[in-house]
Amino acid sequence: MELFDVLPERFFGLLAGKCRRIYAEAGLCLYEQYRLAQFGIEQEILRDKFQELIESWAEAGVAYEEDDFSLQDAAAEESRAKANHMIRRMKEFGWLDFEQRENFKIFILLPHYSSRLWGLFAHLCEGRAVEYQRFAFTTYQVLSGEGAKVQPSMAVLEAERLAEEFVEELRILLNNIKNKMEQVSAQTSLQDVLSHHFDEYRSDIVDRSYHRLKTSDHVSRYRIRILQEVQEIRQNKERFRALCDDAVNRQLADTMESAEYRMNASLHSIEEIYRGLDDMFAQIDRRHNQYVRASYERALYLQQAGSARTESMIAGILLALVEARDERREIQELPRLFRLQTMDMLLPNSRYVPRKKRVLRPNTEASVREVDAQLRARVRRESAERVARGISRQKIEAWILEVLGQRGSMEIGELLGLLRAEENPDFLQLLYVYLYGHDELAKYRLGDHKHIEEQDTIRYTSRTVKRREKKT
Repeated sequence: MELFDVLPERFFGLLAGKCRRIYAEAGLCLYEQYRLAQFGIEQEILRDKFQELIESWAEAGVAYEEDDFSLQDAAAEESRAKANHMIRRMKEFGWLDFEQRENFKIFILLPHYSSRLWGLFAHLCEGRAVEYQRFAFTTYQVLSGEGAKVQPSMAVLEAERLAEEFVEELRILLNNIKNKMEQVSAQTSLQDVLSHHFDEYRSDIVDRSYHRLKTSDHVSRYRIRILQEVQEIRQNKERFRALCDDAVNRQLADTMESAEYRMNASLHSIEEIYRGLDDMFAQIDRRHNQYVRASYERALYLQQAGSARTESMIAGILLALVEARDERREIQELPRLFRLQTMDMLLPNSRYVPRKKRVLRPNTEASVREVDAQLRARVRRESAERVARGISRQKIEAWILEVLGQRGSMEIGELLGLLRAEENPDFLQLLYVYLYGHDELAKYRLGDHKHIEEQDTIRYTSRTVKRREKKT
C-alpha cells in the first residue's frame, strides 16, 4: 500500500499555500479540541476557536486570504465567515469529517490518519524533555513482568518497539547537537555566541537531553538486566517454546518455524540495540565536544576580531589628531577618524607586470650567529605566558577549588564578580565552568537551573557551584 492510498491526494495542500501558518496553527487547535471532546467537536465551538485564531493573526499583520473566499453574507462578521470557510476547506482537503446528530447538530470528527499526523505535529512542537531511562525501565518491566508470562509474544514485540524508539531518540539528539554546532558557527558577535550557548544549547540540548542521559537518567542501570532477560528467553528452551506457541495462537505467525524466526529476530534486535549503546554514547560525547570546541573557537575569534577593530580605530583617531596638531588646525572631517577602504581606477600602471626570472646563485656558507641571551629569555617567557593563558580542565578545577576555599558552594554571580575584579578578565572561563560542571569526573558540580541573570552585557544562568564530595 502506498502513502496516498491512505491519505487524500490534497491533504498537504493547505500547508503549502500562502495561509499555511494559519492553517498549521488551526490544525494543532483542531487536534487539541479533538483530544478534549470525547465524542466529537461541536461545529460552533470549533468555529469560535478558529475565529479567535484568525483575529489574533490579523492583529499580528497576517490576514487570512484564500482565492476562493468571498463574503457571501454582507451582514455577517468577516472573521466569522472566514472561520466557516476554513472549516469547509479542511473538510475539502480531508482533514476532518462532518456528522449530523440529533437536533440537526453538526459534530466534527477526525479521520484516523488526520489524528495521528496532527498528534505527531503536536509532539514535535511541544519540545518536551526526553525521559531516556523510561525506555530502559519500561523495556525491562515488559520482558520480566507478569504480563510477559501471560502474553510473552506481545511482550517481546513491545520491548522491540521501545528499544527502536529509544535508539531513534538518541539519533535525534545526535543530529540536534550537529545543528546547534552549525548555528553557533554562524553567529556574528560574541554576545550572540554566549547567548546561543547558555540559552539555546543549554535549554534545548544539555538540560533537556544530554545531562539527563549522562547523570540521573542513565540507562546503564537497566541495560544489563535487559540483556540478561533476553539471554534467558533465548536459552531457556521451555520459555522460548511457550513464546513461539503464543505467537502462533495470536496469529502473529502461521507456523512454529516462522514464529521462531520472528521472535528470534525481535530478541536479536533488542540485544543489538542495547549492546551498541556504548558506541552511540561515544558518538554523542564526541559530537558534544565538537560543539564545545566550535563554540569556544567562534567566541575566541570574535573576541580577537573585536579587539583588532578597536585597536585599528584608536590608531586612526590618534593619527588624525597628530596630523591636525602638526598642521595647526581643528578636526572637522569625521571620516578621517574611521578606516576607509579605497578603490583605484583601472589605469595603465595597474596592468599585470611579468615576473622576473630568479637567478640561481651558488650556495655559500653562512656564518652562524649566536642568539642574544635577552632575546632567548624573552621568547621563553612569552611561550610560558601563552601556555599559562591556555584553558584546561585542570586549570578550571584548580581555580574553582581555590576560589571556594573552605566554602562548600558559591553562586555563578560571585564567580563573575571575581572575574571582573581581575586586571585582564577572561570571561570564557565561565563557559568552561558550566561545561565541566556536568562531568561526573570533575571536582565540582553545578546545581539546578534557577533563572537567567544579566550583568552589564553578560547573560548567564544562575546556578550554584558546589564542591563535589569524594567517593569512598
